[in-house]
Amino acid sequence: MQVQGKKFLEFFKGADRFVIPVYQRNYDWRREHCEQLYNDLLDVAKYNFRNHFFGSIVYVFDEYKPGMEFLVIDGQQRIATLSLLLLAVHNLLEKEEVTSKKELLKEEIKETYLINKFSKGDKKIKLKPIKG
Repeated sequence: MQVQGKKFLEFFKGADRFVIPVYQRNYDWRREHCEQLYNDLLDVAKYNFRNHFFGSIVYVFDEYKPGMEFLVIDGQQRIATLSLLLLAVHNLLEKEEVTSKKELLKEEIKETYLINKFSKGDKKIKLKPIKG
């Protein structure tokens, strides 16, 4: 087992896809869990933290398979919530309800964190949740 500290967006960028195995529980974070994560993110931005621990993510991948498909063992709630948050920011930018100084932020969010633009079909979406 290898333990590594990584910035979340770098970790997210490094994966072609996250797969949640069928034996994992369904997404069940309630509003208070999401608010806590969101408030932590706001604190990181507000106080210009260089690092902040958001919890561990445990995953495995087959190094002999092509691509970087991560089978998520622990951390799926955070990955799913942050994916939803990134999707919400993308949608707000698309509707021009918010603006960014970064010219191509909407495209960067979509093509770096939400989809794998080099895949086709159901492998295009970065986060593959369990059925049901």
